[in-house]
Amino acid sequence: MIMDYQEKKAKILSLNTRIEQHMTCLESREYIAKLTAEMVYPRQEFKRKADDLTSQITINWCLVNYAKLSGDKQELVWRWKNELSAHITHVAKMKLKKNDSLEARIKALNEVWVDESEIGKDPETVNMTIYFKFVEERISTNNEVYGQVITNLINEVPNMVYIMAQGDLNTINAYITKL
Repeated sequence: MIMDYQEKKAKILSLNTRIEQHMTCLESREYIAKLTAEMVYPRQEFKRKADDLTSQITINWCLVNYAKLSGDKQELVWRWKNELSAHITHVAKMKLKKNDSLEARIKALNEVWVDESEIGKDPETVNMTIYFKFVEERISTNNEVYGQVITNLINEVPNMVYIMAQGDLNTINAYITKL
């Protein structure tokens, strides 16, 4: 379950009262600190967790782009956008443990998307990532639109990386709405 800052704060405040009734003050503070820091990771773990979501983000972005270009599967666009938004938001909420600057986050996410997975630069990698989902959704992979979707994704990766690195939920919502 992904919570925004206000939801997390409310949960912590309500837990604070209940926890203190059953735990010592030190134990409750340690527990609350763990809740607030649960999405702060060392660099390698941050990259691993971001990498775990690259396929889902790639697939959903490509499905939404396909629907936009072809006019097909419009009844599924809302679901694909919601899944895409959830995955991008999850990555955006993750923080780097020592240096969580925008530049450090961009560098780590570029390493995941471009250097390691090659989704941001290799059309064949994108094809292998999305092919079976497109077949499952009964979308033709032997046409010009499919090839354009792959090209569009590769061109969009720098923008997606920047949006995830920023971590701003309003920017993510605006981005998803425009797709």
